Amino acid sequence: MRKNPIPLLVAAALAAIAALLPTGDDDRLQPAAPNLAQDPIGSRPPRATADLDNVTCDTDDAGAVARGGLTNVGKHTSSFELVVDFYDRSGTHYVSATATVENLPVGSHTTWDAHPGTPLALLGTCEVSDITTHPPA
Repeated sequence: MRKNPIPLLVAAALAAIAALLPTGDDDRLQPAAPNLAQDPIGSRPPRATADLDNVTCDTDDAGAVARGGLTNVGKHTSSFELVVDFYDRSGTHYVSATATVENLPVGSHTTWDAHPGTPLALLGTCEVSDITTHPPA
């Protein structure tokens, strides 16, 4: 008597599909930090690559604040200007703020913060919308 191969094929197919599904530890489930400083934009000076990490939105005594880290992975010591957009809980753009990092050596990491200077009682989210890199003088 010959065994039915269908249960084995179904089990093998399910195992293959399960292997492709992400697990809770899978990095693909984590939001990637934006890497906005890869290419020149318009007439701005050439931009070195900057990697962002740990970008958070919060409020403090002065109102809304965004904080994060920046690593210079370009080829030169550079200064960076970050534009952060703040949104209220309804998703409406509320205000923008700028953070600057001066003379960051290649491979170095630092932290930055951006305060828009206005209170935002119903802070929803914030995001870094642009990074301009200024090469060394």
